[in-house]
Amino acid sequence: MPRAVEAAQAIMDAPLAAQLLARLLSLEDDPAGAATALGLSQAIRGAFDHGDTELRRLSETLTKSLGRTDYHSAYERGAGLTLHEATDKSRHRSAQSDSTQRALACG
Repeated sequence: MPRAVEAAQAIMDAPLAAQLLARLLSLEDDPAGAATALGLSQAIRGAFDHGDTELRRLSETLTKSLGRTDYHSAYERGAGLTLHEATDKSRHRSAQSDSTQRALACG
């Protein structure tokens, strides 16, 4: 699992962990996964953090990449989860991303 995501989870800041995961997935060229992770952060937090300029910028970038409709669909997949489901999914996606990074490093 990426260290930043692990650290956020360790201090029980699940919304931050989901946001870090979204940034990581965006960098890994997975805009749909990133949009879903942003939705996860909303599901965990209870609302989108409009005061976070980096978060808004990432959302805008993903919207441009996917198109408004596809971004909204991917985001809603994450936002529509219960808090328990969102936390579990965030941990699962973090583990998947870590496995991908290890495979690329060995490749």
